[in-house]
Amino acid sequence: QRQMGIRDSSNLDLICDAGRAKDKANEMMQGGNSLFGAMEGGTREQVILDMTDLGEHDAKTLLECEYETLGIHVSGNPLDEFKEEIKGFKNLVKSIDIE
Repeated sequence: QRQMGIRDSSNLDLICDAGRAKDKANEMMQGGNSLFGAMEGGTREQVILDMTDLGEHDAKTLLECEYETLGIHVSGNPLDEFKEEIKGFKNLVKSIDIE
């Protein structure tokens, strides 16, 4: 069984369309008389989706998407790639001679 990956959100339309089609089929089977018609019995229908595997985002794109969606970075720090350069600035203020 295939695990959903980070970029599988591109398959969201496919998933939603399949759900709507299943709901419509259930509604027609129940005669559309009840809001919860599908829960009142009938048959269970299995939906099989042919989703496209688009692979994973690179780290930078993932961080951008996280920040755009959540307002925070979850999977890492966007400054990680500059970690060594930033270490060089660590004692910069201490070395300035104030007169």
